[in-house]
Amino acid sequence: MEISRAEAEAFDALIALDEKDYTLADQRAYRSMLMAARSLVRNQYLDVSEDPDQIVDEFRARFYDTELFYDKYAKGKFASYLFDRHENGHGVPDEDAAHRLVEEANLFIEAAHACDARMAGTTIGGVTL
Repeated sequence: MEISRAEAEAFDALIALDEKDYTLADQRAYRSMLMAARSLVRNQYLDVSEDPDQIVDEFRARFYDTELFYDKYAKGKFASYLFDRHENGHGVPDEDAAHRLVEEANLFIEAAHACDARMAGTTIGGVTL
């Protein structure tokens, strides 16, 4: 449920990008990744705050370091999008940087859905994800 809120935020980031508001697009894309990460963390730790540092730290400890968030082929690549933006994203983004982050946010959210499905033991076509 919370991941769907992250999708809505990512959509708003795309709208901001279309309107050439690159700073807003960057902020919303980053927020969408934080929302998706927080939704996963809340499956294990209900009291996680809205603080970006705590969300990223808890996500790293619970999902990245344990490899729960790892993709079969891409490994931890999608998590690196959140980590990179969290650690290095305090400048003014240009069009290319904002566009890249919006795309990365969508990939991160897809990976969060896949991780959530794996943790829930979702079966599709007889295959457990």
